[in-house]
Amino acid sequence: MFKIDVFVSKGRPFDRQAVERARPQAIDEAQDAPCFLVASPEDTVLAKLEWFRLGGETSERQWWDVVGILKVTEDADRTYLRGWAAEQKPRRRECEFGAGGERDNHLEVNAGYRHGLRAG
Repeated sequence: MFKIDVFVSKGRPFDRQAVERARPQAIDEAQDAPCFLVASPEDTVLAKLEWFRLGGETSERQWWDVVGILKVTEDADRTYLRGWAAEQKPRRRECEFGAGGERDNHLEVNAGYRHGLRAG
């Protein structure tokens, strides 16, 4: 058994770009397994951050999902993440990801407080 999140498009520029970036993915290893469009890790992070904000920034599940995605996505498009996070007018929460810890490994996201998290 596994869990999926469904993101319903609101017709915004972000939603349209997320659909363009989504890729077909089989949910099973069988050759005839059906494929579904799956959001990129970056778009999933941004959607979960939006849910986090809309929930009053109290959902530990959404926040830790974001951290988990960033931990396993070392090649995340940081420029894309920063651009859309800025578009969503984040207040600021810092999350370090990757092994380097350099300043360019920081992602500023909306959270209402600053909390450093190290992934890696």
